[in-house]
Amino acid sequence: MNIRERIAEYNEEALLLDGHDNAFIGLASRCGGPVVALYDPDIIVDTLHAQGMTTEEAQEYYEFNPRLMVYGMREKSGQLIVKSIA
Repeated sequence: MNIRERIAEYNEEALLLDGHDNAFIGLASRCGGPVVALYDPDIIVDTLHAQGMTTEEAQEYYEFNPRLMVYGMREKSGQLIVKSIA
C-alpha cells in the first residue's frame, strides 16, 4: 500500500507533496481535526539537493514552494511539516 492509499483511509481529501514521498514521516491531526500528511523539511531539502540544486538553491526552493503550499492549504487537507530538534 502506498502513501496515498494509506492516508486516504483516514482523509480522502488530504493533499501530499508531490515528489517528496521519501520525506513523508507519518500522519497527524490538529486537536481532533482531520488526519494530514506529516513531512520532514530536512529530507525535502536533501532531496532537492540530490536532484542537482545547490544547498542554497534547495533551501530557497523549499522556503518558496512546499512550505508556502502547506501554509496556504485548507485546514481539512493541508500537510504539516515538522522540524526535528533532537
